[in-house]
Amino acid sequence: MLLVKSWPIEGYLADRVRDAVDRAGLTPPGGARVELEVPRDPDHGDWSSNVALTLAKTARRPPREVARALVDAFEVDPDVLAAVEIAGAGFINFRLAPAWLQETVRRVLADPEGYGTSDAGRGERILVEYVSANPTGPLNVVSARAASLGDTLLRILNAIGCRAEGEFYVNDAGLQAELFGASVRTRFAERVGAPAPAIPDEGYQGAYLADLVAPLDEAEGRAWLALPEREQRIRFGRWGIDRVVAIQRRDLERFGARIDRWFQESGLHASGAVGAAREALGTRGVLDEREGAVWFRSTEFGDQEDRVIVRTNGEPTYFLADTAYHHDKFTRGFDRLIDILGPDHHGHVQRMQGVLQALGWDPDRFEVIVAQWVRLLRGG
Repeated sequence: MLLVKSWPIEGYLADRVRDAVDRAGLTPPGGARVELEVPRDPDHGDWSSNVALTLAKTARRPPREVARALVDAFEVDPDVLAAVEIAGAGFINFRLAPAWLQETVRRVLADPEGYGTSDAGRGERILVEYVSANPTGPLNVVSARAASLGDTLLRILNAIGCRAEGEFYVNDAGLQAELFGASVRTRFAERVGAPAPAIPDEGYQGAYLADLVAPLDEAEGRAWLALPEREQRIRFGRWGIDRVVAIQRRDLERFGARIDRWFQESGLHASGAVGAAREALGTRGVLDEREGAVWFRSTEFGDQEDRVIVRTNGEPTYFLADTAYHHDKFTRGFDRLIDILGPDHHGHVQRMQGVLQALGWDPDRFEVIVAQWVRLLRGG
């Protein structure tokens, strides 16, 4: 009879190893830590554990002697394991029995959609924020990598019984949005032969903007050109961002990435959530006013330096908006937050954990996965 018909083999082996540690009288204070991995060399078996090496110090015995004691105490089910062997300095290698492998194939064929699923997640609500590319241009290969990672993580979490959702954060507010609006305005003006300022030095020069503004109604665009400068930037920026986001939505749908909600930063400002976050931090006594700006005392929470949340001109920083956004995530009832960010966001983790703690949330419920950038080469 197969003892592991519905068990993951890794969990089965870990339990058998712990039982062997107990029977051999080698259990250290606090229990044995059992780690298993798939060997790089198939000749070394299907699974391997270094538990004998980790127990050798507390047992005051050579690792191979500890390994021998564990193997002698190991209860082998011949329907699951063909062999348990000692290798090298004291590694224990496991070889799966053909009967178990054949049964696994049968199980996969019998339920190809449900194989590997479980209820281990116990319905935990998890929000995975991923991709979240700036709404100022098309997605690129870095976005594709983040989409692959995020969607795969969502599928795994839901397969183990979590209630995981995917979210895309649209940074459609602030200076970046206005610079984009100025860039869209200039390309539109060029298209219709109307006078307009040049694209700002910090703006967007990409050739894609000419294609982006092609569908913009000429009469509507010319009316916007008659507005005051900042209103021009806002109108053109809002139109351009809506169009870019529509393209990003289409691309991610074609890519197969699951995005349950597209959350707009502008909504946080409009609802008063950003101002409320500042007030909440002030109530908790973690803000200072210095040099005309408002600072969050991030160093009290392990950060390397304090962080500005309101600039000298009275405008909130991106960090304050991001604080309001993550506060909103928890307020919506999610048990855990996972963000997939690029390598330029390493410093973001500590400050965000700190500000969430200041707002009363458990910082351990916030996790960041850093996805490295990639480049594609052409012609070497």
